[in-house]
Amino acid sequence: MNKKVTGIALAGTLALGGLGFGSHALANGTVELELDHERGVTQHTVNAVTISPEKAKEIALKERDGKVTDFELTRNYGHVMYEVDIAVNGDDEDVYVSAWSGKVLIDGKPWVPKQAIKVTRDQAIEAALNKTGGGTVTDTDIEVEHGRVFYDIEVRTSKGERNVYIDARSGKILAERPDYDRDDHDDDDDRDEENVNVNISKEQAKEAALNGKNNHVDDIELEYINGKWYYEVDVEDDGKDDIYVDANTGKVVNKSELYDVELSMQEAHKIALKKAPGTIVEASLDEDDGRGEYEFEIRANNGDEVEITIDAKTGSIIEFERDDD
Repeated sequence: MNKKVTGIALAGTLALGGLGFGSHALANGTVELELDHERGVTQHTVNAVTISPEKAKEIALKERDGKVTDFELTRNYGHVMYEVDIAVNGDDEDVYVSAWSGKVLIDGKPWVPKQAIKVTRDQAIEAALNKTGGGTVTDTDIEVEHGRVFYDIEVRTSKGERNVYIDARSGKILAERPDYDRDDHDDDDDRDEENVNVNISKEQAKEAALNGKNNHVDDIELEYINGKWYYEVDVEDDGKDDIYVDANTGKVVNKSELYDVELSMQEAHKIALKKAPGTIVEASLDEDDGRGEYEFEIRANNGDEVEITIDAKTGSIIEFERDDD
């Protein structure tokens, strides 16, 4: 939780709005409820929510039994939620609780409730140990990437640390590879690609992406998207989005095919201009955790600069920002 926050001590008596959050809220010790100001969470937000910090902590501890080490009211994807850090067997695990409904939200994604998980943590651990041939589980996390909910199980074996990724809905093993920090770069990225079994080489993917053109490829990376491996190819000065090549078939895939896109760019144009009449300066199809999003920059008729993000499946407006300077 490395964000700009304000701490609200809950060890002493404190009334927050009409909910009366008092000293009983965190009876296991002094833990401050922090407000994530960078994401627009203020005292007014605290007063407005329907789930108290005490209730959120209770829900989180039912999910993962341990000791609360950090506690924050934040906002993800427009949804206000509690992020509760719980120490379990020497490791910190995050549990997200909706500040409005009290539902547990997987990986802080409002559209992924706990009910989306069909495989229990114990079942995932058993599957991981079967895959590695035994060992000691050192960490378990539930994550959401590219629309897929999965367990990330770290196992210490006689041959070293391994990560096993297991689909939380089906129990299918998605991948198993040496343990490393997936946020690292350079050598770690190369090590990841070396442990992925695909049919198409980087050179073959480059040829498919260039399709006979004499352009230079700036970068090429192997990406796991919605259960399949693709090469993401960045072509120099072509004025277009990255090109995606199926890592097993060599087929060039349209970006809209990778994500759950049902809305055309033209339809999204109309929605954006209805919300903010003006001239579209820039438009692109991007993704956030497997969810396709259209992003527009608009010069509004009144001179304001507007940015609009639209869900590429439902057509709903996810974000709206206006700069009237």
